[in-house]
Amino acid sequence: MTRKGKLRKHLAETVLAAHAQGQIQATIGRAPDVYGPGVRTSVVGEQFFTALLAGKRVPWLGKLDVPHALSFVEDFARGLIVLGTHEQALGQVWHIPTAQALTGRQYIALASEAAGVQARALAVPGLLLRVLGLTNAVLRESVELLYEFNEPYLFDGSKYIRAFGGIPTPHHEAMRQAVAWYWKSGVPKASKQASEEMKG
Repeated sequence: MTRKGKLRKHLAETVLAAHAQGQIQATIGRAPDVYGPGVRTSVVGEQFFTALLAGKRVPWLGKLDVPHALSFVEDFARGLIVLGTHEQALGQVWHIPTAQALTGRQYIALASEAAGVQARALAVPGLLLRVLGLTNAVLRESVELLYEFNEPYLFDGSKYIRAFGGIPTPHHEAMRQAVAWYWKSGVPKASKQASEEMKG
């Protein structure tokens, strides 16, 4: 188990033990990496969309053709609200449902279609990540999680769906909303103009 995995396990056990002892009321909602409007610090965050909309190569950690679950931020937020308003959720760990896991290449293709650009993928291997991590703390911390991108990383929200229902937002719609938000956040005019010309 990784250092971060051990920490997550310890925190979850501490919270659930406090709940069982009647010290607090708690439930735990989990999700993989999130993306969407307002999400900047994620594997599919500011670096991903800034590169995409500027017509540059879009970075993706690890292997491009391995399935990797992602959660649309608004689905995750709604899921946490549901957990926080249902007593039957208390004292348990819940995986909030996500749309089907896609590969990095597929996510980049969907984002490219939503933006009306022809994006190129850039696989970021472990060695390069370690080198970049020498001067970037966020990338340095990402090295430990690289295994999630080199092997299938899937997420099972069936327990949540059986209890509360709900349908995750399809990735193509989530990407459309994410791209629209990043356009409004201040994309260089030149890139936006190039995108409009491609659409036309």
